[in-house]
Amino acid sequence: MNTTPDTTTAAPAATRGQDAITVLAGLWLIVGLFSDGWAHHNIPDLETFFTPWHGVLYSGFAATALWFAWLGRRGGLRWFNALPRGYGWGAAGIGVFAVGGLADMAWHLVFGVEAGLDALLSPSHLTLFVGGLLLLSSAIRSRWGAGDSRSLVALVAVALTTALVSFFLLYANEFAASAPTVPFEHLPESDPRHTAAQLPATSGLGAFLITTALLVVPLVMAWRRGRHPRGQLLVLVATLAWLATVIVDFEPAAIVGATGATLGAGIGELLLARLDRPGLPAGLRLPILAAVTALTVWAGHLLALASFDTIAWSIELTTGVVFMSALAAAALGALGTTPRVPPASIGHDEALSSRRS
Repeated sequence: MNTTPDTTTAAPAATRGQDAITVLAGLWLIVGLFSDGWAHHNIPDLETFFTPWHGVLYSGFAATALWFAWLGRRGGLRWFNALPRGYGWGAAGIGVFAVGGLADMAWHLVFGVEAGLDALLSPSHLTLFVGGLLLLSSAIRSRWGAGDSRSLVALVAVALTTALVSFFLLYANEFAASAPTVPFEHLPESDPRHTAAQLPATSGLGAFLITTALLVVPLVMAWRRGRHPRGQLLVLVATLAWLATVIVDFEPAAIVGATGATLGAGIGELLLARLDRPGLPAGLRLPILAAVTALTVWAGHLLALASFDTIAWSIELTTGVVFMSALAAAALGALGTTPRVPPASIGHDEALSSRRS
């Protein structure tokens, strides 16, 4: 019998207060990221790496890294081994982000400052994205691992992590595009110019579907852990919509659309609270909640744009995109539903496995 004492110690759980500080550091990072995005979008002659906006971004990263080091201080030089549960991948994110920052500086010095799609798809920026995603999601892993998906800390952690993803998908983000306000020429399909003329509408439809996924996927992940966390939809929509509005320098259509989407999310919160009851069939729960989310947010968004007479799309497109988004959301909810295997089937499968072995 082995009498050697077990000297391993389980990683400690972070307190809600510690996760709150992690979220505040993440907010610093996100403010820096979106302010830098605003600069890239609105200052065309930006030609240097050393800008105030980069200063906010990288000082936020430095603060986050120092906080992680403090959390793991009991581990000495191997501080990353002493981090709370859920923070291990965040420690890896510090290294990835640091490499991305150095690569970003070198990239700017060699190739200049990118703009538009180039800025979102450059390898150095995508490296920063991966590192930031690992860092920002630490508080989510910690809170959800502790069985807490309903506190304000958990809600904001989800919203900030989703905001990071939305930033790198700005080229397909409806809150930044306000696609229904962009006119396009209706040409018959026989016209050789038909495909090019339809591009504003087709890219707009894609933006609705991708933004729907941005909203629904984190919600489905939260719903799988229990009832709908009250306020999550509202915090998520408000964060994504208004940060996108900042990027486009508060264009009137973006402000109107963000206001409508936020109000729609508020109505969605009321409906989700009433619908997410024990009597709701388990197999239909996630698809129904996801469809309601898309319906309320996009109906509010489009009604607000319509109230200011800024919609250039036809009634078929405006109504169809809402229902198409709801169907896509329901499909994502169905994918998140865990199928139940009847007990008899489980016993039958175990019996077959034992016979084969």
